[in-house]
Amino acid sequence: ILEGKEKDLSVYNIVIKSFINRTNAYSLYSRMKDAGYPAVLAQNKDRMYRIIIESCKYQVDANRFLEEARKSWPDAWILVRR
Repeated sequence: ILEGKEKDLSVYNIVIKSFINRTNAYSLYSRMKDAGYPAVLAQNKDRMYRIIIESCKYQVDANRFLEEARKSWPDAWILVRR
């Protein structure tokens, strides 16, 4: 995790965008935080930056958040942490 709090993540995490470019990732992360989302900026082992705006313990809840997120972010998806 680069920005945000580890405690804000759970098993099912709604990713709205992935970036290779760090500047673009930080820009969107900042906008999401300013908009009131409990956003987290994470980087995976392939050095991709991911903007996570919501986390859920249960898949049914994640599916509901994903449906809502896709209204603004059509490419949003669920990242499952094991």
